[in-house]
Amino acid sequence: MIVDAAIEIGLDHFTIAQLAERLGTGISAIYRVMQTRDRIIERASTFQASQFSPPADHGQPWWDYIEACCAYYFAILTENKVRAAHFLEGGVSARSQFESGEGNYRALMVRDFAPLEAFEVMQGAKMIVGGAALSFIHLQAAQENGVDHARDARELLHAPSRAGDPAMAEIIAHFEQEAQHTDWRRHLRVYLRGVASARGEMLPY
Repeated sequence: MIVDAAIEIGLDHFTIAQLAERLGTGISAIYRVMQTRDRIIERASTFQASQFSPPADHGQPWWDYIEACCAYYFAILTENKVRAAHFLEGGVSARSQFESGEGNYRALMVRDFAPLEAFEVMQGAKMIVGGAALSFIHLQAAQENGVDHARDARELLHAPSRAGDPAMAEIIAHFEQEAQHTDWRRHLRVYLRGVASARGEMLPY
Protein backbone atom coordinates (compact mmCIF):
# COMPACT_ATOMS: atom_id res chain seq x y z
CA MET A 1 0.00 0.00 0.00
CA ILE A 2 2.82 2.42 0.83
CA VAL A 3 4.58 1.69 -2.46
CA ASP A 4 1.35 2.05 -4.44
CA ALA A 5 0.63 5.40 -2.81
CA ALA A 6 4.14 6.66 -3.52
CA ILE A 7 3.82 5.72 -7.19
CA GLU A 8 0.42 7.37 -7.45
CA ILE A 9 1.71 10.63 -5.96
CA GLY A 10 4.95 10.52 -7.94
CA LEU A 11 8.33 9.14 -6.90
CA ASP A 12 10.10 12.40 -7.69
CA HIS A 13 8.16 14.54 -5.25
CA PHE A 14 6.14 12.52 -2.70
CA THR A 15 6.61 13.21 1.00
CA ILE A 16 6.07 10.90 3.97
CA ALA A 17 3.35 13.26 5.18
CA GLN A 18 1.51 12.91 1.87
CA LEU A 19 1.72 9.13 2.11
CA ALA A 20 0.36 9.15 5.64
CA GLU A 21 -2.52 11.41 4.64
CA ARG A 22 -3.39 9.30 1.59
CA LEU A 23 -3.30 6.06 3.59
CA GLY A 24 -5.13 7.51 6.57
CA THR A 25 -2.36 6.72 9.02
CA GLY A 26 0.39 8.47 10.95
CA ILE A 27 3.87 9.37 9.76
CA SER A 28 5.40 7.18 12.46
CA ALA A 29 3.46 4.19 11.12
CA ILE A 30 5.00 4.73 7.68
CA TYR A 31 8.49 4.85 9.17
CA ARG A 32 7.91 1.66 11.15
CA VAL A 33 7.30 -0.22 7.90
CA MET A 34 9.70 1.69 5.62
CA GLN A 35 12.55 3.23 7.56
CA THR A 36 13.47 5.89 4.98
CA ARG A 37 12.10 7.63 1.91
CA ASP A 38 14.90 6.06 -0.12
CA ARG A 39 13.69 2.62 0.95
CA ILE A 40 10.25 3.42 -0.42
CA ILE A 41 11.75 4.59 -3.71
CA GLU A 42 13.82 1.40 -3.95
CA ARG A 43 10.77 -0.81 -3.40
CA ALA A 44 8.68 1.23 -5.83
CA SER A 45 11.41 1.18 -8.48
CA THR A 46 11.80 -2.58 -8.13
CA PHE A 47 8.05 -3.01 -8.51
CA GLN A 48 7.89 -0.77 -11.58
CA ALA A 49 10.84 -2.57 -13.18
CA SER A 50 9.06 -5.89 -12.65
CA GLN A 51 6.26 -4.64 -14.91
CA PHE A 52 8.62 -4.78 -17.89
CA SER A 53 8.88 -8.14 -19.61
CA PRO A 54 12.48 -9.40 -19.63
CA PRO A 55 13.76 -10.70 -22.96
CA ALA A 56 12.71 -14.23 -23.79
CA ASP A 57 15.44 -16.74 -24.48
CA HIS A 58 14.23 -18.80 -27.40
CA GLY A 59 17.62 -19.87 -28.69
CA GLN A 60 18.39 -16.75 -30.73
CA PRO A 61 22.04 -15.94 -31.55
CA TRP A 62 23.98 -14.52 -28.61
CA TRP A 63 24.26 -11.05 -30.20
CA ASP A 64 20.49 -10.82 -30.69
CA TYR A 65 19.94 -11.98 -27.10
CA ILE A 66 22.31 -9.31 -25.73
CA GLU A 67 20.63 -6.61 -27.82
CA ALA A 68 17.22 -7.67 -26.49
CA CYS A 69 18.58 -7.54 -22.92
CA CYS A 70 19.91 -4.04 -23.54
CA ALA A 71 16.56 -2.86 -24.92
CA TYR A 72 15.00 -4.12 -21.68
CA TYR A 73 17.52 -2.28 -19.48
CA PHE A 74 17.24 0.91 -21.55
CA ALA A 75 13.46 0.91 -21.10
CA ILE A 76 13.74 0.36 -17.35
CA LEU A 77 16.18 3.26 -16.92
CA THR A 78 14.52 5.78 -19.23
CA GLU A 79 10.89 5.17 -18.33
CA ASN A 80 11.38 6.84 -14.96
CA LYS A 81 14.04 9.46 -14.19
CA VAL A 82 13.71 8.84 -10.46
CA ARG A 83 14.60 5.19 -10.95
CA ALA A 84 17.71 6.15 -12.92
CA ALA A 85 18.73 8.70 -10.29
CA HIS A 86 18.17 6.14 -7.54
CA PHE A 87 20.49 3.72 -9.36
CA LEU A 88 23.18 6.41 -9.82
CA GLU A 89 23.04 7.31 -6.16
CA GLY A 90 23.82 3.73 -5.17
CA GLY A 91 20.27 2.82 -4.24
CA VAL A 92 20.39 -0.57 -6.00
CA SER A 93 22.35 -3.16 -4.05
CA ALA A 94 25.05 -5.36 -5.59
CA ARG A 95 22.88 -8.37 -4.73
CA SER A 96 19.94 -6.96 -6.70
CA GLN A 97 22.17 -6.18 -9.66
CA PHE A 98 23.63 -9.68 -9.68
CA GLU A 99 20.28 -11.38 -9.34
CA SER A 100 18.82 -9.31 -12.18
CA GLY A 101 21.71 -10.33 -14.44
CA GLU A 102 22.11 -13.96 -13.39
CA GLY A 103 19.77 -15.23 -16.07
CA ASN A 104 21.70 -13.27 -18.70
CA TYR A 105 25.00 -14.85 -17.67
CA ARG A 106 23.50 -18.33 -17.78
CA ALA A 107 21.97 -17.69 -21.20
CA LEU A 108 25.39 -16.74 -22.58
CA MET A 109 27.07 -19.74 -20.97
CA VAL A 110 24.57 -21.98 -22.78
CA ARG A 111 25.88 -20.31 -25.94
CA ASP A 112 29.46 -21.45 -25.23
CA PHE A 113 30.67 -18.41 -23.29
CA ALA A 114 33.00 -19.12 -20.39
CA PRO A 115 31.56 -17.90 -17.05
CA LEU A 116 33.81 -14.85 -16.70
CA GLU A 117 33.48 -14.09 -20.41
CA ALA A 118 29.69 -14.11 -20.08
CA PHE A 119 29.89 -11.74 -17.11
CA GLU A 120 32.36 -9.34 -18.75
CA VAL A 121 30.55 -9.21 -22.09
CA MET A 122 27.19 -8.58 -20.44
CA GLN A 123 28.63 -5.92 -18.13
CA GLY A 124 30.23 -4.16 -21.10
CA ALA A 125 26.92 -4.12 -22.94
CA LYS A 126 25.13 -2.78 -19.86
CA MET A 127 27.67 0.02 -19.54
CA ILE A 128 27.01 1.08 -23.12
CA VAL A 129 23.24 1.06 -22.74
CA GLY A 130 23.49 2.68 -19.30
CA GLY A 131 25.47 5.57 -20.76
CA ALA A 132 22.97 5.85 -23.59
CA ALA A 133 20.10 5.93 -21.11
CA LEU A 134 21.75 8.77 -19.18
CA SER A 135 22.31 10.68 -22.43
CA PHE A 136 18.66 10.17 -23.31
CA ILE A 137 17.51 11.47 -19.92
CA HIS A 138 19.93 14.40 -20.22
CA LEU A 139 18.60 15.33 -23.67
CA GLN A 140 15.02 15.18 -22.42
CA ALA A 141 15.84 17.42 -19.45
CA ALA A 142 17.78 19.83 -21.68
CA GLN A 143 14.86 20.15 -24.08
CA GLU A 144 12.49 20.76 -21.18
CA ASN A 145 14.84 23.54 -20.02
CA GLY A 146 15.09 25.09 -23.48
CA VAL A 147 18.67 23.95 -24.17
CA ASP A 148 19.35 23.26 -27.85
CA HIS A 149 22.37 20.96 -28.18
CA ALA A 150 22.12 20.88 -31.97
CA ARG A 151 22.33 24.68 -32.11
CA ASP A 152 25.32 24.66 -29.78
CA ALA A 153 27.03 22.12 -32.05
CA ARG A 154 26.43 24.34 -35.09
CA GLU A 155 27.96 27.29 -33.28
CA LEU A 156 31.01 25.16 -32.46
CA LEU A 157 31.27 24.13 -36.09
CA HIS A 158 31.41 27.73 -37.31
CA ALA A 159 33.70 29.06 -34.57
CA PRO A 160 36.73 30.90 -36.01
CA SER A 161 39.10 28.75 -33.94
CA ARG A 162 38.02 25.70 -35.94
CA ALA A 163 38.23 27.24 -39.39
CA GLY A 164 40.24 25.07 -41.73
CA ASP A 165 40.04 22.01 -39.47
CA PRO A 166 38.08 19.44 -41.53
CA ALA A 167 38.63 16.63 -39.01
CA MET A 168 36.93 18.58 -36.22
CA ALA A 169 34.24 19.77 -38.62
CA GLU A 170 33.36 16.16 -39.39
CA ILE A 171 33.25 15.23 -35.71
CA ILE A 172 31.13 18.23 -34.77
CA ALA A 173 28.69 17.57 -37.61
CA HIS A 174 28.27 14.05 -36.27
CA PHE A 175 27.96 15.42 -32.73
CA GLU A 176 25.02 17.53 -33.92
CA GLN A 177 23.27 14.40 -35.16
CA GLU A 178 23.99 12.59 -31.89
CA ALA A 179 22.60 15.55 -29.95
CA GLN A 180 19.20 14.97 -31.46
CA HIS A 181 18.78 11.27 -30.65
CA THR A 182 20.36 8.38 -28.77
CA ASP A 183 21.20 5.51 -31.09
CA TRP A 184 22.46 3.02 -28.52
CA ARG A 185 22.04 0.05 -30.85
CA ARG A 186 24.67 1.34 -33.26
CA HIS A 187 27.23 1.75 -30.47
CA LEU A 188 26.31 -1.62 -29.00
CA ARG A 189 26.82 -3.35 -32.34
CA VAL A 190 30.30 -1.87 -32.69
CA TYR A 191 31.10 -3.41 -29.31
CA LEU A 192 29.52 -6.76 -30.19
CA ARG A 193 31.49 -6.94 -33.42
CA GLY A 194 34.63 -6.67 -31.29
CA VAL A 195 33.38 -9.47 -29.04
CA ALA A 196 32.61 -11.63 -32.08
CA SER A 197 36.03 -10.95 -33.59
CA ALA A 198 37.75 -12.05 -30.36
CA ARG A 199 35.70 -15.27 -30.53
CA GLY A 200 36.61 -15.86 -34.18
CA GLU A 201 33.08 -15.14 -35.32
CA MET A 202 31.47 -12.68 -37.71
CA LEU A 203 28.15 -10.92 -37.11
CA PRO A 204 25.56 -10.37 -39.85
CA TYR A 205 25.82 -6.58 -39.57
